[in-house]
Amino acid sequence: FVGIGNPSGLKENSNELSNLLGSFSFNEIFQNNNTLQRGVNIRAIEEMPALPGTEKELRAIASFFNSDNTKLLLQKDASEIVVKKEDLSNTKYIAFSTHAVVAGEMRGVDEPGIILTPPESASKENDGLLTASEIMNLDLNAELVILSACNTGSGMTASSEGLTGLTKSFFYAGANQLIISNWRVTDKYASRLTTNMIKHLTNENTTTAQALQVSINKLIEENLHPIFWGPFMLVGDGI
Repeated sequence: FVGIGNPSGLKENSNELSNLLGSFSFNEIFQNNNTLQRGVNIRAIEEMPALPGTEKELRAIASFFNSDNTKLLLQKDASEIVVKKEDLSNTKYIAFSTHAVVAGEMRGVDEPGIILTPPESASKENDGLLTASEIMNLDLNAELVILSACNTGSGMTASSEGLTGLTKSFFYAGANQLIISNWRVTDKYASRLTTNMIKHLTNENTTTAQALQVSINKLIEENLHPIFWGPFMLVGDGI
C-alpha cells in the first residue's frame, strides 16, 4: 500500500469548511488571480485549506497492511517530484487523499488534476498539480486506486463526459479498479468510507465492490444524508 496526501504548504484554516475537500470556490480563487495567464498558479494552490485529516485517513488505511509493505508520502513528500520518482509498479493498493480540481477550474489548465505539495517556484515537472496527462505517464499495476478527493470522476475537459479525466488516466497508467467521487466530499466521511472498505477488504474474503457496499451501508445505517456517501463509485475490472 502507498498513501499520498496531506500536502504541505496549504493554508492553515480553522474554519469548519476546511473539512470539505473543495468546499470553497476554487474558481473564484483561480480566475480572479491574474498573476499567471498560463500554467499552474502555485500561489493559488497555497490558498487552499490544509487537510490534516487526510493524513489520519491514510495512516488508518496503512494500519491494515504489513508495515514492511506500506509507504506513506505525506506533507513535503506528497509532491509531484516524489510521486513521479516513486516505483509504483508493484504496488497493489494506492490512495490519494487531498484536493482535486476539475478541468477549467484553474486558470491556464484545461484538464483535471490532483493537488500535491506546491514548490517554492513552479517548473514543468513540479508545480503542485498532478494533471491527468501526467498521471498517464505513471507506471502502475495496481489492483485498486482510491481517489479520496472531490469530483474525481469528472471529464477530461469541462464539456466532456464523466469518467474521461482522472479515471481514464489512471486506467491508462495501469490501474485495474478505481474508487472515485462524483461531487464534493467531506474528509470526515470520505475517511470513514475508505478506511472501513479497506478493513473489510483485507480482513474478509470479499470483492472490492462488496467491501465498498458494506462501508456505504454502515453510513446509511446512521441515517446520514446521501450527499455524504452517495458520491463514491467503483469503476474498473473485477467489479
